Amino acid sequence: MPGFRELVLRNGAYMALRRGAGVLLAIGGAIIVTRAVGPRAYGLFAGPLVLSGFITSLATFGLDVSLIRRGEDVDEADEHQVASLLLLTGAIALAVGLAVAATLDVWLPDGFGPPLAVLLITLPLALLSLVPAARLERSLRYGTLATIDVGADVLYYTVTLVLALSGAGVWAPVSGWLARHLLRTGTLFAVTRYRPRWYWNGALARSTMRYGFGYSMSGWLQQTQSLANPLIIGRYLGAEAVAVVAIAGRIVDALSFIKQITARLAI
Repeated sequence: MPGFRELVLRNGAYMALRRGAGVLLAIGGAIIVTRAVGPRAYGLFAGPLVLSGFITSLATFGLDVSLIRRGEDVDEADEHQVASLLLLTGAIALAVGLAVAATLDVWLPDGFGPPLAVLLITLPLALLSLVPAARLERSLRYGTLATIDVGADVLYYTVTLVLALSGAGVWAPVSGWLARHLLRTGTLFAVTRYRPRWYWNGALARSTMRYGFGYSMSGWLQQTQSLANPLIIGRYLGAEAVAVVAIAGRIVDALSFIKQITARLAI
């Protein structure tokens, strides 16, 4: 059996390879997709994507980290409890998100609302997939995670480009993102053989939520800065400016993959 140090180094290498491939996909893909659908259509996708990601982050509540940090002490009851909590927080977040999408055109006149409403469909998938993903991370199976993520990214760009060439406009990347989440979620459940079910233990739920809240507070505050692009730039400069900022941010984020790897391994 390999030691812990060897496992960390090996899986850190897996993550580096995955992130390295992600750099090429993120930079090249974003530029190609923007050229295929046009800057305005990409901005109408990128702005709602940031908003849906922020809403999803609020609903996550650090519950996946509570599973990863507890290591071998986690059993299926813990996983089912987290899945049940995610269903509850997800339902609340989805209702709030759809209300925001319905009224978003009051602040952003370019038409960001409908893409946001459709992207929010992925919110339950994104939340439920955290439980099987945490199972893989807890056992340091980052090679498996890397393969799943790269495959999902390839599907996203494939679907997006095919639809973009057929003239789907903003709905090309939106459809590609939906396909990405369907593939990633389905694969995670298939690989881990995890099947969620409703479970409730009041004491366990309270302790899990307390831990998640403490972990998530700093992340929520940090992520609010990402809202400046859709809500401020989108309001005053329009969808094309949102696309420019989104691509620049995507490039910077992709190039900082070493920081992301060390932060994830530290958990």
